[in-house]
Amino acid sequence: MNKPLHQSIVMMGLVMLFGCAVGPDYKRPPVPVPTAFKELKDWKEAQPRDDGIKTEWWKVFNDPPLNSLEEQVSLSNQSLAQAEALYRQARALVQGARANYFPIISASAAASRSWQPSGTNVSGTNPADQYSLSLDGRLGD
Repeated sequence: MNKPLHQSIVMMGLVMLFGCAVGPDYKRPPVPVPTAFKELKDWKEAQPRDDGIKTEWWKVFNDPPLNSLEEQVSLSNQSLAQAEALYRQARALVQGARANYFPIISASAAASRSWQPSGTNVSGTNPADQYSLSLDGRLGD
Protein backbone atom coordinates (compact mmCIF):
# COMPACT_ATOMS: atom_id res chain seq x y z
CA MET A 1 0.00 0.00 0.00
CA ASN A 2 1.44 3.39 -0.86
CA LYS A 3 2.27 5.89 1.85
CA PRO A 4 -0.22 8.72 1.02
CA LEU A 5 -3.14 6.28 0.91
CA HIS A 6 -2.07 4.73 4.21
CA GLN A 7 -1.80 8.15 5.85
CA SER A 8 -5.22 9.23 4.62
CA ILE A 9 -6.84 6.05 5.93
CA VAL A 10 -5.22 6.59 9.34
CA MET A 11 -6.33 10.24 9.39
CA MET A 12 -9.92 9.33 8.50
CA GLY A 13 -9.92 6.73 11.27
CA LEU A 14 -8.68 9.28 13.80
CA VAL A 15 -11.26 11.86 12.69
CA MET A 16 -14.02 9.28 13.06
CA LEU A 17 -12.72 8.17 16.45
CA PHE A 18 -12.31 11.61 18.01
CA GLY A 19 -15.04 13.44 16.09
CA CYS A 20 -17.74 12.12 18.41
CA ALA A 21 -16.00 12.87 21.70
CA VAL A 22 -18.18 14.85 24.12
CA GLY A 23 -15.47 16.56 26.11
CA PRO A 24 -13.96 16.36 29.60
CA ASP A 25 -16.49 18.66 31.31
CA TYR A 26 -19.65 16.75 30.34
CA LYS A 27 -22.16 16.32 33.14
CA ARG A 28 -25.30 14.28 32.77
CA PRO A 29 -28.36 16.53 33.14
CA PRO A 30 -30.75 15.75 35.98
CA VAL A 31 -33.96 14.03 34.91
CA PRO A 32 -37.02 14.34 37.14
CA VAL A 33 -38.42 10.88 37.93
CA PRO A 34 -41.88 10.67 39.49
CA THR A 35 -42.32 8.55 42.61
CA ALA A 36 -45.44 6.86 41.19
CA PHE A 37 -47.08 6.68 37.77
CA LYS A 38 -50.77 7.30 37.21
CA GLU A 39 -51.09 3.95 35.39
CA LEU A 40 -50.11 2.02 38.54
CA LYS A 41 -53.49 2.49 40.27
CA ASP A 42 -55.24 -0.73 39.10
CA TRP A 43 -52.22 -2.41 37.59
CA LYS A 44 -51.66 -6.13 37.96
CA GLU A 45 -49.00 -8.41 36.55
CA ALA A 46 -49.84 -10.34 33.39
CA GLN A 47 -50.76 -13.98 33.83
CA PRO A 48 -50.40 -15.69 30.45
CA ARG A 49 -52.31 -18.93 29.96
CA ASP A 50 -50.35 -20.57 27.19
CA ASP A 51 -51.76 -23.96 28.07
CA GLY A 52 -55.34 -22.68 27.70
CA ILE A 53 -57.69 -22.62 24.72
CA LYS A 54 -55.93 -21.78 21.47
CA THR A 55 -58.36 -22.60 18.69
CA GLU A 56 -61.61 -21.34 20.21
CA TRP A 57 -60.20 -18.32 22.02
CA TRP A 58 -63.55 -16.51 22.24
CA LYS A 59 -64.86 -19.08 24.75
CA VAL A 60 -62.61 -17.45 27.36
CA PHE A 61 -65.17 -14.63 27.59
CA ASN A 62 -68.06 -17.00 28.57
CA ASP A 63 -70.44 -15.12 26.29
CA PRO A 64 -73.18 -17.32 24.73
CA PRO A 65 -74.18 -14.74 22.04
CA LEU A 66 -70.53 -14.50 20.97
CA ASN A 67 -70.31 -18.30 20.80
CA SER A 68 -73.40 -18.50 18.57
CA LEU A 69 -72.07 -15.75 16.31
CA GLU A 70 -68.78 -17.61 15.94
CA GLU A 71 -70.67 -20.76 14.92
CA GLN A 72 -72.60 -18.79 12.28
CA VAL A 73 -69.39 -17.25 10.96
CA SER A 74 -67.76 -20.68 10.81
CA LEU A 75 -70.59 -21.98 8.62
CA SER A 76 -70.73 -18.81 6.53
CA ASN A 77 -67.01 -18.96 5.84
CA GLN A 78 -67.45 -22.33 4.16
CA SER A 79 -70.23 -20.93 1.99
CA LEU A 80 -68.10 -17.93 1.16
CA ALA A 81 -65.14 -20.13 0.18
CA GLN A 82 -67.42 -22.22 -2.03
CA ALA A 83 -68.87 -19.11 -3.70
CA GLU A 84 -65.39 -17.73 -4.32
CA ALA A 85 -64.28 -21.02 -5.91
CA LEU A 86 -67.35 -21.04 -8.15
CA TYR A 87 -66.63 -17.46 -9.20
CA ARG A 88 -63.04 -18.32 -10.13
CA GLN A 89 -64.27 -21.35 -12.09
CA ALA A 90 -66.79 -19.22 -14.00
CA ARG A 91 -64.11 -16.67 -14.89
CA ALA A 92 -61.83 -19.43 -16.17
CA LEU A 93 -64.64 -20.85 -18.31
CA VAL A 94 -65.36 -17.42 -19.79
CA GLN A 95 -61.68 -16.90 -20.59
CA GLY A 96 -61.56 -20.31 -22.24
CA ALA A 97 -64.62 -19.49 -24.33
CA ARG A 98 -63.22 -16.12 -25.37
CA ALA A 99 -59.95 -17.71 -26.46
CA ASN A 100 -61.68 -19.15 -29.52
CA TYR A 101 -62.45 -15.67 -30.82
CA PHE A 102 -58.80 -14.91 -31.55
CA PRO A 103 -56.51 -16.46 -34.17
CA ILE A 104 -54.02 -19.05 -33.01
CA ILE A 105 -50.56 -19.19 -34.53
CA SER A 106 -47.92 -21.72 -33.59
CA ALA A 107 -44.42 -22.26 -34.88
CA SER A 108 -41.68 -24.78 -34.20
CA ALA A 109 -38.13 -25.18 -35.37
CA ALA A 110 -35.62 -28.01 -35.12
CA ALA A 111 -32.06 -28.66 -36.20
CA SER A 112 -29.99 -31.84 -36.14
CA ARG A 113 -26.54 -32.95 -37.26
CA SER A 114 -25.46 -36.49 -37.95
CA TRP A 115 -22.29 -38.09 -39.24
CA GLN A 116 -22.55 -40.45 -42.18
CA PRO A 117 -19.86 -42.90 -43.21
CA SER A 118 -18.13 -42.24 -46.49
CA GLY A 119 -16.82 -45.22 -48.40
CA THR A 120 -14.67 -47.41 -46.20
CA ASN A 121 -14.35 -44.87 -43.37
CA VAL A 122 -16.87 -46.02 -40.75
CA SER A 123 -16.09 -43.30 -38.19
CA GLY A 124 -18.11 -40.82 -40.18
CA THR A 125 -16.46 -37.82 -41.74
CA ASN A 126 -19.32 -36.34 -43.74
CA PRO A 127 -21.66 -34.32 -41.54
CA ALA A 128 -25.29 -34.13 -42.57
CA ASP A 129 -27.31 -31.16 -41.29
CA GLN A 130 -31.08 -31.25 -41.22
CA TYR A 131 -33.27 -28.24 -40.49
CA SER A 132 -37.01 -28.16 -39.99
CA LEU A 133 -39.42 -25.24 -39.61
CA SER A 134 -43.18 -25.53 -39.31
CA LEU A 135 -45.82 -22.88 -39.04
CA ASP A 136 -49.47 -23.52 -38.22
CA GLY A 137 -52.42 -21.28 -37.67
CA ARG A 138 -56.17 -21.12 -37.51
CA LEU A 139 -58.77 -18.44 -37.22
CA GLY A 140 -61.05 -18.26 -34.24
CA ASP A 141 -64.52 -19.80 -34.33
